[in-house]
Amino acid sequence: MVPDLGGERRTSAPVQEFSFDPRLLDSVFSSLATPAATPAPAAPVAARPYASAEEFLAMRQFDRAMAEATAAMGRGADKIDGLALLGDVFAARGLHGEAIERYAEALNLDPAARRAQVGRVRALLALGRAHEARESADDLLAHGAHDLDTLVLAADARLADGDATAALEALAGAGTLAPQRADLHKRTGDALRGLGDRRSAMAAYRRALDLDPAFGVVRLELARLLAAEGDAAGAEAQLHAAIDAVPTWAEPKLELARVLRALNRPAEALDLLIPLLASNPYQFEALLVLGEALLDAGRVRDSATAFARILRFDPSHVGALYYTGLLLARQSRWRDAIVAWHRVDELEPTSEWARKARHEARTAAELSHILAPTPGATPAVSATGEGR
Repeated sequence: MVPDLGGERRTSAPVQEFSFDPRLLDSVFSSLATPAATPAPAAPVAARPYASAEEFLAMRQFDRAMAEATAAMGRGADKIDGLALLGDVFAARGLHGEAIERYAEALNLDPAARRAQVGRVRALLALGRAHEARESADDLLAHGAHDLDTLVLAADARLADGDATAALEALAGAGTLAPQRADLHKRTGDALRGLGDRRSAMAAYRRALDLDPAFGVVRLELARLLAAEGDAAGAEAQLHAAIDAVPTWAEPKLELARVLRALNRPAEALDLLIPLLASNPYQFEALLVLGEALLDAGRVRDSATAFARILRFDPSHVGALYYTGLLLARQSRWRDAIVAWHRVDELEPTSEWARKARHEARTAAELSHILAPTPGATPAVSATGEGR
């Protein structure tokens, strides 16, 4: 069989005649043509132009939130609201300096822009600029903003600025508006502790726990106060409850290790600290407590290794310097010990570490003088580190 490969085909059959109506073709083209209508009016700005940006911010999709906010501003949405929203996005990302710049732009357009004012106070607090934050928060209150959020913000700023009494005034106003909020009682406890009223602070923390038993931060702060009052067993119970509330939180475990040391149970402290450091070997405070527990357990060489590791990464760590001085003094290396303790005093002269270091330096100077070798040997040292 020969396949039919196509190709040219000829036919002698005549083509049938047909009629052509040009009017029909004109009607087809006219139906396809776009009518020359008047320009459509611009679409009105949506009632909630930043809704999508707010949703992405809530979902912590920061890049999309910024893109949506910028696009909405380009479509004519309110620029003040958009700048404040961009500030919130930067703040949520931890870029508080960038956030303050956006809030400042919004406030230049409208000094009374509430969202920008509040955002600026929070960003200043996050940057540790407590005095500026306090001034801005007080300005909000002076202009009549006595709602719950502003009162809480003012209390935080005042407390950060070291004015616990003024913080309590703001918290009293907030407490009348929301007496069942556990975080307000927690803040009240912080302010009372700042005033040195431990008993009242503990009572405020217990009221917060009555409202929210899983408030781990409150249990941690209450435990610290109980330990300071000499109630190590009560502190231990609170810390176990804090760990149960937030099992992955390292801070209560670290504090519990300190309490266990105070209870003369260094082996249990080590059992807590070793897994903690296995997950993050660069937790210097955990390393410090580990060194203390090893020293309590009589493992002097291991404790020296822990302190040396801290100083390798942070030569200005006053706790590690203090214990390094102690270990040097145990070896009768008085001069080196006093040098270490003087370094502590230089770095943090008002700290408890410095107070203890000054005491140890005086003791070491006296011992070095008493145990000084005969003339011609290495000279003893004074409490200032100078040779006698």
